[in-house]
Amino acid sequence: MFGGTLLHELAHARSGAGDVTREFELALTEVMGRMATKVLLFDGFAALSSSTINTVGAAHRGRAESENPPVPSAEDVEATD
Repeated sequence: MFGGTLLHELAHARSGAGDVTREFELALTEVMGRMATKVLLFDGFAALSSSTINTVGAAHRGRAESENPPVPSAEDVEATD
């Protein structure tokens, strides 16, 4: 539960928005997405190509693949820590 609360409060801090607002939900989605990317890359899912991950993400959001930024590599994630 601590991790969920931490991500929730981080999203508030990043967005400056209150609960149940579009701004907060977007910030929370971004925070969770960044965390999920790090976990997936750390756990060995880096074998998935960036294009595969972007295609799945684009299909989920209904946007063209070219509109999505590339997924960082494990080296990119480590460089930002």
